[in-house]
Amino acid sequence: MNTGTQTVEHGTATWRVDAPVAVRATRRSIERIPIDAITIRNEWYASVKHWMSFPVAVVLLVALAPVIAIAALAVRLTSRGPAFYRQTRVGRNGQLSSIFKLRTMVQDAEAGIGAVWSDPDYDPRITLLGRLLRKTHVDEFPQLLNVLQGHMDLIGPRPERPEMIEKLRLLIPHYTERLHVRPGISGLAQLLVGAERTPEDTERKVQHDLFYIHHLSFLLDLKIVFYTVTHFAKEFFAIFLAALALPSSVHIEQSFIDPRKERAGAGADQPAVATRELH
Repeated sequence: MNTGTQTVEHGTATWRVDAPVAVRATRRSIERIPIDAITIRNEWYASVKHWMSFPVAVVLLVALAPVIAIAALAVRLTSRGPAFYRQTRVGRNGQLSSIFKLRTMVQDAEAGIGAVWSDPDYDPRITLLGRLLRKTHVDEFPQLLNVLQGHMDLIGPRPERPEMIEKLRLLIPHYTERLHVRPGISGLAQLLVGAERTPEDTERKVQHDLFYIHHLSFLLDLKIVFYTVTHFAKEFFAIFLAALALPSSVHIEQSFIDPRKERAGAGADQPAVATRELH
């Protein structure tokens, strides 16, 4: 048995995670990690929620299949490696499953460093196309397959990687209560908190996840679906406007600056040098 440690980075923080966590990640579930008890007010809705998500996921997958196919082709043409990849995540009751995503990083991005959180603004491993896919969340569309497999729902907490669970449950109170429901593609925390960059962001997301679980209802899910669609439309519209944007006045005016004036301005800061005029 491996008794070493591996490094886990989160924003500016770096943690050391015991290697047995990685060993447990190869099993079907992380049963050795205790899951905190939680009271779900609408147990009846929690029991039928997935069967309501299933037909919606089928319709969405058919409708978005062309988008996924075009994005996958673009990934293959712009970077080395496969278009899709699978990653092990922890789901309901600690069960492990592989989620599907479009690849947004260079191939073998975690080689030599292991599992680390990624800052979408500064991570050099993210490709140019990958930034666009992440911003529009198109890279998450293949997870509709996970909904059809029964591993995820459309709405719920984001699934975490098993390498992170052991440490997070010790750092954040009630963290494992999130494991009482299926993880989701979208959710309250994803919409209101966004990407995690610091441990504080993770704690805030857990608070939002627990609020969602405590107040689980069809109406709340309907609101989250509405705001997810709205957020998705805003991101696409912003990218569309940026692509059609006119050059700014500042850019136009700077392009007409006389190079001789620039050199003269630069020369004004230099020490005066005596010259002799030639006749």
